[in-house]
Amino acid sequence: MSKKKIVSIIDRPRYGLLEHAEALSDFWQKSDSGVSILLVHKKIDGDLSDRYSIRNVFRQFQDRGDAVFVVWSVGLTYMLMPILSRIYKRKRFVVVLHEPGGLKQRIKKGDPLIYSLFVSIFELFMFVSDVDVVVPNKKNALIYGYKYAPLIFSREVSQSKVYRSKILYLGRKSEARCLSFFQGQSLVKFMQEFSEEVSFEFFPNEKGNSTQYKKELMSTALCVVNCYTVQHNQSGVTPDSLRHGVPVIVSDTDAFCEDIIRFNAGVVIPLNELNLVKIAEAVKLIISSFDFYHKGAVKMYDELFGECAYNDYWRPVIGESLK
Repeated sequence: MSKKKIVSIIDRPRYGLLEHAEALSDFWQKSDSGVSILLVHKKIDGDLSDRYSIRNVFRQFQDRGDAVFVVWSVGLTYMLMPILSRIYKRKRFVVVLHEPGGLKQRIKKGDPLIYSLFVSIFELFMFVSDVDVVVPNKKNALIYGYKYAPLIFSREVSQSKVYRSKILYLGRKSEARCLSFFQGQSLVKFMQEFSEEVSFEFFPNEKGNSTQYKKELMSTALCVVNCYTVQHNQSGVTPDSLRHGVPVIVSDTDAFCEDIIRFNAGVVIPLNELNLVKIAEAVKLIISSFDFYHKGAVKMYDELFGECAYNDYWRPVIGESLK
């Protein structure tokens, strides 16, 4: 009897999505002894089972064994899911909808117009498709009638005793994430609040965008600044930071702000008070009690985004799809 299989598809060069797919693969193989295939865009680094191509996707469709296809990125495969789910009725499909709420919400968050339009149309088709839609925000999953499953990560916690000196801005640069605070004279003024040993870095940057390089930065990071100024579904930056044991500084628009407070995993700044002075104060607070916030970050990751999240949320989604 053939083993049940997960096929994860990332058909756009979105580096962060590979880490979610790899974590799902690791937990699936460890807990359920299943087979896992990764079909990933050629520009993404990683120890890949295969490269993404339409041919390779259809090759997996032809396999007679039980399989669930998990589509992580918004690309061609994502858009074809409503059609493919009707053609290949013996296969099961799970689609990760990162930002539900239609065109208005995506434009509000600052996503490109054409991209937002296509995804919004796709979202409408999901209601008449035989596809399991997963949303990584519990509140919005209830509002829009989708299933909830957080963006999971494998554990990458480094020792808290390592010398830490970096303030990081992780992920896509955006005005919706206070980019203007950390450019030009604003950044110069901000850094004057700290000793010369403390530095500020973006990731990715001109030095690299690989997972290994990110691990190196995270291993000496004091905190990650992830302050959104608009309501949004979720940000993978928050759990990504926590799995490295790095505290986060967020606004109260963050989907996990209440959990961050509960676990002492960082500092939450009310949106109406969000400015460089408050962010500097938050950084200083973390510097003064890093071990305290580090432990909170690790605990929050372990309970909400690691193996517990797989068992509580992803495993039921995959299990139901393979029934």
